[in-house]
Amino acid sequence: MEQNGTDNLSEVNKFFPKFEDFLPEQDVEFMMKFSGMMLLLHRVVVVGDAYFQSMGTAKGRFLILTRLLLSDSSSGDSISDLLPFYPISYAAMSGVLDTLEKDDMIERCANLEDRRRVNIRLSEKGRKFIIDFFPTHVENVKKISSGLQGDEVAQMFGSLEKIIGGFERLAQSLPGKNSTASGGRKGR
Repeated sequence: MEQNGTDNLSEVNKFFPKFEDFLPEQDVEFMMKFSGMMLLLHRVVVVGDAYFQSMGTAKGRFLILTRLLLSDSSSGDSISDLLPFYPISYAAMSGVLDTLEKDDMIERCANLEDRRRVNIRLSEKGRKFIIDFFPTHVENVKKISSGLQGDEVAQMFGSLEKIIGGFERLAQSLPGKNSTASGGRKGR
């Protein structure tokens, strides 16, 4: 695999002009740029996942443990409280929580307001792991982003928010509207 995974863009770009044959009335140049951007975003996810794996965890586990540390609630948080921090389906969240519980990183506890529900809180092992993880992670994030200027970061966030909003608006306008554009949570 290439060092940064962007070398494959030139290979992929060789095929884009063929779209002109199939879509002569469309703005193929824009489609090529947008597809290249989507490929780069996918690559960010792939290398990000590899990073967390090399650090002994996974992105989802990191995000959930971070959220639980930041809330620091002895009564725990509900799955609904955790979902905005890591927007995946309830089934996927349950799977992540099951593995965290199996690894003694979290504990399930009674929801004091609704006995039918269960809350999640950090175990001592989970608290120690995430607190020990942060100093190295912060230094790594500084290294990862060292080539970016502050205005580039702000522009990137703004562009990504616009793209996400465009996808969400489109998904809501399509027939069936049972979209997973909100992170996999159908109909919620």
